[in-house]
Amino acid sequence: MLMEDARKTNQRAVKAMSDLRGEAHNRRGRRLGGAGPGEHAQERLRLHKDEVKLMEGRVQGFVRAMNEVLDDDEDMTLMNLSRLLTHPERFIQPVSQEILHEESDEPE
Repeated sequence: MLMEDARKTNQRAVKAMSDLRGEAHNRRGRRLGGAGPGEHAQERLRLHKDEVKLMEGRVQGFVRAMNEVLDDDEDMTLMNLSRLLTHPERFIQPVSQEILHEESDEPE
């Protein structure tokens, strides 16, 4: 979802920059002669910049959430689904620190 949003924003920004430079193209990517810069190209480019800032915030939120999970020993232990299925009694929450330590030392 985020990749698709980024791809679409990139395409729109490239078109707005092209329009701003006066490089009008037809649908097949061929340059149209004599076309000047679009009157709203600069405003569109500013709007795309705002979209990119919003995406940066989403990415930072995702990275923060992933780091929280990766830093939590209990969450990481519970992600070992093979151990969770074969020894469910060891993972009754809250999982003790002793079990977390033992499970982190287990070979995968």
